[in-house]
Amino acid sequence: MSLMHRYEVTDRNGQRHVATLADCLNVQRTPAWRQRVLDRTFHRVDAKEGSMQVEKSFVYLDLPRGQAFLVHPPRERYRYVDSSAQLDRMLKVLPKDMMGRAHQLRVVFGVDELREKLVAADAGLDDRAIELMKAAVMHDHPVLLRQPRLRMSLDEVSAQGARFRCEYDHSPKAFDVTYATPEIFCGNERPLKAWSGTMNRHDLYKLPKKGDHWVNYRRWVPSQDAMSDLHAVALALAKGKPPSASSVAFKTMLNRLPRGSSLSSQGKVDLRKLFLWAKKKNLQKLEDQLFEIRFDTTLEDSWYRNEDKNDIDTLWRLLKNLPDSHVEGNAKLEEINLGHGGGGFYSPSAMEIEIGASLLSHKESFEDTLRHEVGHAVHEANVELVDGWLWSRFGFAMFPPNAQGIADWTAQMGAGAGYANLNATEKAQVAALIRQAVGPGEQWGPTVTPNAPAGSPWRAADFGPRLAFELTGDSWYENNKNWYRANGKAFAINFWYGWLMCVDASTLDLIDDKMPDTYAAMSPAEFFAEIYALYYDIGDPQRKNLPADVMSWIKVKLGAASVSRPAKPKSASSRTSVRRPSRTT
Repeated sequence: MSLMHRYEVTDRNGQRHVATLADCLNVQRTPAWRQRVLDRTFHRVDAKEGSMQVEKSFVYLDLPRGQAFLVHPPRERYRYVDSSAQLDRMLKVLPKDMMGRAHQLRVVFGVDELREKLVAADAGLDDRAIELMKAAVMHDHPVLLRQPRLRMSLDEVSAQGARFRCEYDHSPKAFDVTYATPEIFCGNERPLKAWSGTMNRHDLYKLPKKGDHWVNYRRWVPSQDAMSDLHAVALALAKGKPPSASSVAFKTMLNRLPRGSSLSSQGKVDLRKLFLWAKKKNLQKLEDQLFEIRFDTTLEDSWYRNEDKNDIDTLWRLLKNLPDSHVEGNAKLEEINLGHGGGGFYSPSAMEIEIGASLLSHKESFEDTLRHEVGHAVHEANVELVDGWLWSRFGFAMFPPNAQGIADWTAQMGAGAGYANLNATEKAQVAALIRQAVGPGEQWGPTVTPNAPAGSPWRAADFGPRLAFELTGDSWYENNKNWYRANGKAFAINFWYGWLMCVDASTLDLIDDKMPDTYAAMSPAEFFAEIYALYYDIGDPQRKNLPADVMSWIKVKLGAASVSRPAKPKSASSRTSVRRPSRTT
C-alpha cells in the first residue's frame, strides 16, 4: 500500500480543508495514484476560488519502472544538495535486490516536476534531454524570459512533438510551446553530453558521480546557487558565525539574488535574518543593499543577472553553446489564456499550499516509511509463513464474512459470547446480520446498522458479535482500546476490507504501549509491516520494546513459528482480495 494521512491545510482566505496526502507513494501497490499525478488531480483540494495544489514532501517508488524519487515542495529547491544525500540515506534501508532495480534516482520539487518525469518515462525520453530541450525552447523564444519566476514543464509528448507548459508564479500569462523534433534529443547522446558539459558544475550527465539527483533546468539559473548560499549564511548566523560582508563570495551572492517578488518565501525569510544582523552591526551600506534586494519595485528577471562569459553557471552560457541542430525554428510558441485556478494547471502562487518535510503529521521518518513498504514485500513473498506466525504469536487474523469465516470468528469468542449455543436457524439469522454490519468495504467506519427482529439473540445485552460491531467504531485502529474483548482476545470489523478481525488482547497492548503508531492495529498485514520497520530501525528507541522472541524470529529471516497456539482456523488470513487502502489518520 501507499502511506497516506489526513492533513489540515489553510487556503489564502484562512479557510481550513482536510486533504488526504501521501507520505510514501508506492505505485506498484496503488497504481491509481500514479494516474492521479498524470491527470493533475493528485494532492489537490477544492477551495472557494478553485482547485488548489498542495505541495508537500513524500517518497515516490515505482521499482518496476526503476524509479525512486524524493519529492519536496518547490520552495525547498535551495536544499537540493542535502535532499540528494537524504535520498541516498533513505534507500539504504532497501534490500540489495530492490535497490538494484532503482536505477533512476531523482530529487524533484513539486508535483509538476514529478509529473513531467512520468510523462518523459512513458514517452521513452531521457529526463536529462528534456531539460536541455527546455534550454533550446528558451533560446528559440526569449519572450518566455520577459516575466520572472518562469515555470516550464513537459506537459505531453504526441505525434506533434513535445509540448511544454510555460507559466509564471506572479502572472496568469502562460504559453504552450511544442518542440516538433524531440527525437533530435534522443538519437545521439554525444552532442548532448558535450553541450551539457559546458556547464561543468551543473553537467546533468555527471551529477550521479557527485551524489546529486536533481535534474532540472532551474539549477542553471544563477540565482539558484545564490539562494542556497543565502540559506547557508542564515544557518551560520544562527550558530553565531557571521559572514564576511567584504568578501568576493558574499558580494557575488548578493549580486545574483533575485529581487522583490522574484524571491522565494524561504529567500525572504533568510534575507530578513541577514538584514537584522546587518542592522544590529550598524552596517548601513549592507542594510541599504539588502533592502533594495528585498523590496525591488520591479519584478526583475533573475535569468540574466550575470552574463559574464566566464560564468559557467548561467543559462546564458548554456544557450551560447547550444548545438545548431537543436534550434532554428524547431519550437512553436502559442500563448494561452490560463485563467485563475487554471483548470487543474498551476496559476499564480496564491493557488498553491506548501507543507514542508518538518510538518509531516505522521511521526515516522521517510526511512521508516520505506521500511514499512519493504515489510509488505517480505510478507507477500512469504505469505503462509508470516500469516502462521501472526496467528500463532499474536492471534492476529481476518475472517471473511461467509459461513465458515463467521463460524471461525465467533468460535474465538468462546461460549460466553452467546453464539455457540444458538440453533441453526438463529445462527443463519445472525450471520446475515453480521454481513450487513460489515458493509460494502473500502470504508473507514460502519455504514449500516443491522435491524434485528424482536426477540433475536442479536439484541441480547451481552451478545458478542453485536458488541464487536458496535465497539469497533470509526478508524478502528485508533479505537482499538474499546474493541469487544472475550476469551483473552479482541474483536473488530475491518470496514475497509469488509472482513472480521481477531487479535490477542496482549497484542493490542504491545501496539498501544510500545509501538510508534496505532496504525499497526489496522490489519495483520499492517501490523507485520510496522513490526518489520521497527525491528530494522536500529536507532529507534522503541525498538527495545519488541519482545525478545519477536526479534529473534525476524533475525533468523522468518524462521519456524512456535506452535503454542492451536492450529490456525481454515478461513483465518491476513489478506483479502480488496486493495490496500490509502493510509489515513
